Amino acid sequence: MKAARKVVQADLQLCLSLCVTREFTTLENLWRYAELSRELNAGIVQILEPRASGRYANTDVELTGVQVEMLRDFYLSMNTERVNRSYPLFQYPGYHQRKYGCFGAGLRFLYMDPCGNLHACPFCRNPMGNCLTGEISNLIKNTQQEGCLAFQMAPADHLQTYSTKV
Repeated sequence: MKAARKVVQADLQLCLSLCVTREFTTLENLWRYAELSRELNAGIVQILEPRASGRYANTDVELTGVQVEMLRDFYLSMNTERVNRSYPLFQYPGYHQRKYGCFGAGLRFLYMDPCGNLHACPFCRNPMGNCLTGEISNLIKNTQQEGCLAFQMAPADHLQTYSTKV
């Protein structure tokens, strides 16, 4: 909380990232977080779904279908309904990725960990190779071919069409 206030005091844009767990994902908790983000003067709140990596490795953390629908409806409401204009902008990549496929995996971005291992994204923890020992262009091609663990890859032409609409 202190750090968030310092960011705003320094006239920087505050972005909050929220990894929603099964236990957290209720309308009451989402609204409480929205209120907190508004009180902190956040400009953006990014809602991320948990993946079985890092602290959650080898655990079943995927949200239920009902919870995903709840997040979708909350996200759309926060960004489209006039009554919610006093709240920060909400981002929910899972919403778009379910519609258009993975945006990462070398198509729009990828992730390199501190050891130089290349991954489709921070949550897809299957290295495609190491940037220190491999040819980066080949690693990117492999990442594009392998794709994302969570979301089906969108055809490149579909992403191209989508990107021109944004």
